[in-house]
Amino acid sequence: MSGVERQDLTAACHRDGAFHQALEVLQAAAQRTRTGVVCLAVPLAPEGRLGWSEQVDLGAARHKAFVLAQHLRLVRRAKLPLRSGHPVLVREFSTLPLWLVAPALYRWRSRLLFVVNHNLQWALNQRSEAWAFRRLHRAGFRFAFFETMEAPVLREWGFERSQHVILRHPVPDIRGRIAASASDRPFIGLAGHFRPEKGMIEALRVLDGEPKLRERIAIGLPNPPEFLRAYGAGRKAVQTPRLFHTASDEDFRAFLARCGVIVLNYAARDYAWRPSGLMADCAAAGTPVVIPDLPVQREQLQWPTPIGEVFQELEELPRAVFQALEKGAWGGYGFDAYRAARGIAATAAALDAIWTPPENRTRGTPGRS
Repeated sequence: MSGVERQDLTAACHRDGAFHQALEVLQAAAQRTRTGVVCLAVPLAPEGRLGWSEQVDLGAARHKAFVLAQHLRLVRRAKLPLRSGHPVLVREFSTLPLWLVAPALYRWRSRLLFVVNHNLQWALNQRSEAWAFRRLHRAGFRFAFFETMEAPVLREWGFERSQHVILRHPVPDIRGRIAASASDRPFIGLAGHFRPEKGMIEALRVLDGEPKLRERIAIGLPNPPEFLRAYGAGRKAVQTPRLFHTASDEDFRAFLARCGVIVLNYAARDYAWRPSGLMADCAAAGTPVVIPDLPVQREQLQWPTPIGEVFQELEELPRAVFQALEKGAWGGYGFDAYRAARGIAATAAALDAIWTPPENRTRGTPGRS
């Protein structure tokens, strides 16, 4: 492909989010719990799909049928551990299909916990999702929200910490699998699966206006053709960037390890109340992150210690990037402490605390502050 630098690839494609390994930490953490937590997931896309933007060939009705079938399968998979007395953590789900199958799980709702990723954000933008979310809450089902429950809509709906919980978004342990030297970080990177709402092109144009940053810009994507099509009309306004194909896990990790900073520019309408798997991957790679001031991701960036910078307006992005580059160069970010507080052991302790009676808990359990 013209304009794309290719590394050796070990996989042709991944479904959306497959190169974000943070949710897999929940699986590993559940296996370490004293309370015997069983972690399950509901696939929301068929294996081999690059992402939601590539699912149009399925047809809306077929995709809805696929997702509903996966939730029916969840009921069958969850019943065995629930009947045996195990708590069950569901790390991925879709809200409306969950409401449809919820009656089959109702009797075990106190031992079920559903991890909220995109669900709250979708509920803010889609009335049917919001309706299902409220009905599940009123029926006594429990949700785990990443980082914060300060969304105004949750107060309006009557969501309380007495029923639901807060988890810290986990960080995968990939340091032993990063090929590039941690000291060799020439790039200012934009990464992840390209979609317009992620604001990559807008951020690229602002960074291109700063001569000291322009030559260091690089983009790592598993779907370069989509980016190049969207980039097309504006390519005369900015120089052609370095573009790396990062469809495989190895290529993605290698790209993060070559970046002195990763820039995210997510739109508030689509990302204000959802965490970033890419940020977790950057934390694992020891790569500072610069993000817009969105509530969940700001908390994710700064607890228990900052691993990057926040900007308010897009015009402030170059300043935040310079600051992150300077601070990262002299080791000013506490990646070790961050990873320890969000790794497998800390996440397992947080899960145990959810199902441990208060009188048996120890103080300072991670994820409950």
